[in-house]
Amino acid sequence: MPLPRSALSLGGAPLRALFPMAPLARGQSLAVAMSPYDGRVHIGLVADGAAVPDLDALATALTAELDLLDPPGDDDARA
Repeated sequence: MPLPRSALSLGGAPLRALFPMAPLARGQSLAVAMSPYDGRVHIGLVADGAAVPDLDALATALTAELDLLDPPGDDDARA
């Protein structure tokens, strides 16, 4: 879900991170949400714990693979 291109704030405090969430539909085991904001892509995972007991492993693997595309601290790729 795209957000406004301008910086967001709440009570004067800048929004620095997002935690997107997609609800699970009936019969669905995993939902993935993604929102770009402030030059970064924020991803949220929601799962049925019985169907996806290793969601933390998926999150770790997803982070590792995305870091290969744009390593942390590589500001040139985010510009």
